[in-house]
Amino acid sequence: MFSATLPAETLKNVSDAVKDLVGSVNLSVDHDGFRAQSIDDAHVALVGIHMRAEGMDSLTVKQPCTLGINMNALSKLLKCAARGDLATLSCANEDMLQVRLHSGGTGEEGHYDLRMLNIDEETLSVPERESDCQLCMSSGEFARICNNMALGGADVVSIAANDSAVVFSPK
Repeated sequence: MFSATLPAETLKNVSDAVKDLVGSVNLSVDHDGFRAQSIDDAHVALVGIHMRAEGMDSLTVKQPCTLGINMNALSKLLKCAARGDLATLSCANEDMLQVRLHSGGTGEEGHYDLRMLNIDEETLSVPERESDCQLCMSSGEFARICNNMALGGADVVSIAANDSAVVFSPK
């Protein structure tokens, strides 16, 4: 159905950033890349992910598909990856995702199978809305800030912005 190669660190940062918020996602794969959308158990936060094909080393899609992925399991598997490793995700059927981690420096490879979940979720539409500002930052930096807030005992983080700064505050 598809095969994609991308930096393992990118995949690791994305999975680490969302795994505590949503335990599982339906990952849709097509020629444009990967898309996922899920809502947390409390129905408070909507997570949307779009990993474009241009950001991958390669993407071959024989047939668009949707895969149910346990984000905690994927995150644990990606802990085996070192900085600079590549991850190749491939799927021949909707039951199993094959993950191959390969190191360019040592030539070592790890092969893993991740069983797919049957997640019954509908795609949610979010109404268009004008924002006063837009913040773009790496998922790793965002995860670091949220983790630091959580270590300080914050269950809720307030994000405020003005012309010169973005302020993350515990609530």
